[in-house]
Amino acid sequence: MTGVRMKNRSLKNSRTARRLQHGALRALIADHRSEERRVGKECRSDRGLETKLNGPQGLTIAGDTLYLCDSGNNRILELSIDSTESLTVRRIISGFTGGEGPETFLNPTDIAVSEDGNLFIADQGNARVVKLDPELHHLLTFLKPTDSALDPKLVFQPKKLVVDTAERVYCIATGINKGLCK
Repeated sequence: MTGVRMKNRSLKNSRTARRLQHGALRALIADHRSEERRVGKECRSDRGLETKLNGPQGLTIAGDTLYLCDSGNNRILELSIDSTESLTVRRIISGFTGGEGPETFLNPTDIAVSEDGNLFIADQGNARVVKLDPELHHLLTFLKPTDSALDPKLVFQPKKLVVDTAERVYCIATGINKGLCK
C-alpha cells in the first residue's frame, strides 16, 4: 500500500495525519479481518465492507474523505474520516455513467482528487485514466499517449497519478518512461 497523499499541505507532516494513516486505516483493516475470521468468507461488517479487501493500492485524502483503491475487487472505497481512529464507508465506487467503453473499473491502481472534487482514476486493466465529476459522471478519458518513441505494441498500464491545481494529470505507467500530461 502506498503512503497517504495529503491535499492540505499543512497537515502533511502533522501528528494528526500520522495517526490517521496508522490508526484509523489499521483499525478499519483489523476490524475487517477480525469480522472475517468470525463469520468466514462472507464478511458482514458494520463498516459496510461485505467483501474482503483484495490487493489495495492507491490511497488519497481530500478534506474529510479518504479514497482507497481496492484493486483486486475492481472498486474504490470512499471513506469518511470520523476521527483519528474511526473511518466509515460513504460509498463503494465500482463504476460510473456516461462513458465510452466499459463503465466499470478493472484493477484501479490509484486515485487523485482535484480541488473541484473531480476524481481521476488510474484504471490499469482498462488501459486508461478516467476523469469523473463528484457524482461519478464521465468527463474525460486519457488513453495511451501517442508518441513515436513508444512501442506501438505496448499496453498502457497507468499505475500512479498526481493532479495539479489546473487539473493537469501526471501519470506513472508500467513500461513508459515519459510522463502523461493533458
